Amino acid sequence: MVRLKASLDAFAARCPVPPLLPEVTVPWKTVGVAAGTLLLTVMTALLVVSCRIVSQARQDDQRRRAALEARHDRVLEDLGARLADDPACPFLDEPVLFEALQEAQDARTGTAQDRYRAAVRTLDTQWRATAAGTTAPTA
Repeated sequence: MVRLKASLDAFAARCPVPPLLPEVTVPWKTVGVAAGTLLLTVMTALLVVSCRIVSQARQDDQRRRAALEARHDRVLEDLGARLADDPACPFLDEPVLFEALQEAQDARTGTAQDRYRAAVRTLDTQWRATAAGTTAPTA
């Protein structure tokens, strides 16, 4: 109440009004440096985390691709061993097997991993069926 009366008296006398709260000087330079440092730290942390996520995803893709290539190579080695043992194998007349071999090889040179996975799965199924002496479904 006393401050309000002092403010009114100062206004009536056309004097500067005393502040209601004491003046506080803010060290803006320090606040700015602290805010900038905090922002830089957060941005750096986000960059590191995103790089690790991308790196982990790439490593997972490389592991899956290597497993597919090993499976493909195993079928090729089995086929080569069978051909070396008996050059007149009955499965040489199986066009489905050779179509699966060609599709897997074409998919291997490409970048579509889903296509390669499907082609290797089909090749493996056709090879197992042919080596066992049965016919596999072509779908």
